[in-house]
Amino acid sequence: MCRLSEAGEPATTASCRDAVADLFRAGTDFRVGLELELFTRVDGRARPSLDQLRQALAKVLLPAQGRISFEPGGAVEISTSPHPAVDQACDALLRDLAVVDDALTQAGIRTSVDAIDLQRDPCRVVSHPRYRHMEAQLDSYSPAGRWMMSNTASLQVNINNCVDDPLHQWNTLWWVSPILTAMFANSPGVDSLGRKWWSLRQGCWLALDPARTGPVWPERGLEGYAEFALGAPVVVIRGTGIGEAESSEATPWRRAPSRMSFADWIADSRPVGRAPTDDDFAYHLTTLFPDVRPRRWMEIRCIDAVDLRHIDAVATMVAGVAKASSACRISDFVPHVSPVQAAMTGLHDPEIASACSRLAGLAIEAAADVPGARPEALASFLRRYTYRRRSPGSDRVPIQRSTPDLGRAPTLGKMCGNL
Repeated sequence: MCRLSEAGEPATTASCRDAVADLFRAGTDFRVGLELELFTRVDGRARPSLDQLRQALAKVLLPAQGRISFEPGGAVEISTSPHPAVDQACDALLRDLAVVDDALTQAGIRTSVDAIDLQRDPCRVVSHPRYRHMEAQLDSYSPAGRWMMSNTASLQVNINNCVDDPLHQWNTLWWVSPILTAMFANSPGVDSLGRKWWSLRQGCWLALDPARTGPVWPERGLEGYAEFALGAPVVVIRGTGIGEAESSEATPWRRAPSRMSFADWIADSRPVGRAPTDDDFAYHLTTLFPDVRPRRWMEIRCIDAVDLRHIDAVATMVAGVAKASSACRISDFVPHVSPVQAAMTGLHDPEIASACSRLAGLAIEAAADVPGARPEALASFLRRYTYRRRSPGSDRVPIQRSTPDLGRAPTLGKMCGNL
């Protein structure tokens, strides 16, 4: 008989479905948070070690009480606390970021706000077993995984689950996510097959294993997301009683059997040697990467890292869309567009440009009722970019030394044809 882990109750299909339902629990009030990743360099283009980064930031106290974390390729991520107003979240991010950037600069580490790093080949510098095993899991599907982990950066907007209908809110945010990708595309570049992208960062994400990233069709509701989560391959088997500590040597983690889904683990625990627990499933949910990820709040993960002057516009746009979704069915006014087409052609596609303008109109109107929104910043962005069929990447001249191998080209082609 296989033993149970000492941490958590044994997982069943029913308990996993309950856990998914909890992700969509109604919120109590409006909250918004932001996360931004900064690329780091030393001595020209070299990546700093994790020890260098930790030493540089060891004594840093963030004035807005955000959180610092380290990405696999050495990027530093600043995450704000949840705030009751958009302007508070934006200001908090900028205040914390300024302190982090100053500390890194004093340590000889340069930072940049870019959505993709085309100057260096992918290289993981963080040895935590989560990333080590994830790299191996992603490698089994596509070379794009290493690019995603080490050479891409985003501006993530987190919106609290709405009070009335979080599932509808998620449906809406998923529906418009390709439009948000196109509107704020900031990583122009060319992949190894010579295809041009306005959001090459999103191209890397689209080339990952769809069993981990989606698409997840929201019209299937909670059941659809539960099936997606249960069907996704398990990345890592954590040792008994293991939490989130970053001690990579002291924690007996191991890679999961190849392509074993969580449902497979529930059905037959013999390949692992123990049955899965609810704690295992909770951790498994953090290894799924759809463009809009439910976590009792909504993580909007499809937006490129942008220049700091555009953060107000991005946050107001997303919060405005979320607010508008409670008043109308946005899908009745804004068509769904292909995620691949949005990332490749951006606003140069007339249909996508039209969808962006329609969505922007709804968002800027709804923003008037969003606490702390900055509709004037969004309006200025729209005049400079969206209404002129431009995005922030239009200001960039990409200098490309490394070329992402997105692999699985037939899959991307199929997506272009079917969406």
